[in-house]
Amino acid sequence: MDIRTTVVKGYHLLSIKWEIGARTDISALEKLIRSRKDMQNVALEFTENSCLYTNSISVILKCHEIVKRRKGKLAVVNPNEFISYALRTVGIANFMDVYASVEDIGKERASVY
Repeated sequence: MDIRTTVVKGYHLLSIKWEIGARTDISALEKLIRSRKDMQNVALEFTENSCLYTNSISVILKCHEIVKRRKGKLAVVNPNEFISYALRTVGIANFMDVYASVEDIGKERASVY
């Protein structure tokens, strides 16, 4: 899995360069966050054609718990309409920050819907 890491406004921005679909295993994301103890605040950015399904949502929730135990935040950046819909439908958007763009990271929580 191709994950590019940069630091933006105190967040480790993880840009996932693979398109996520129903059969995509993103457990490498959880392993990366778990292994990097310095990752307290993390923002996830997916490709414009990615979709979240049960298995990927489960990994995102595990990542949220890892970051939460570190007293940090997990956010999603620049979600497409499918990802926004999935985050709203399963309720993740109620407790995780969702930013419309990379430039918005760290701003007061804003809705992208």
